[in-house]
Amino acid sequence: LLRQLDDGTELFVLKPDIALERPAEGIEAILDTKWKLLDEADKKLGISQGDLYQMTSYAVRYGCNRVGLVYPATAGFVDPVAYEVQNSPIVISVYFVDLGASVADSNWAGWADMMPHGSTMLTPSIRPKS
Repeated sequence: LLRQLDDGTELFVLKPDIALERPAEGIEAILDTKWKLLDEADKKLGISQGDLYQMTSYAVRYGCNRVGLVYPATAGFVDPVAYEVQNSPIVISVYFVDLGASVADSNWAGWADMMPHGSTMLTPSIRPKS
């Protein structure tokens, strides 16, 4: 993310938890997992501003406009929520996963839009788009 101007040393490197990539097209979506519970009473749902900055940074760094935060599902949080970054094509989605359910019984259907056909999951060792 940041390099020193004088010698090019990388100081801060962004590595997302999950990236979805099509080999021919590159990275199509980035997901970052969070292990905190959100707050229904908060108009911002308890999503931290720092997490939104992080996702926007991932989008810019990897040339990917579809990014998402993944939180544990609770009674009040099941369906995905999406936010747009003003004056940009970046969409930040918030997904909820029932950690106690099997994949067959969980809300994985809501992830279909994030996981394009033919994409593969990568580990944090992905390379940024040049």
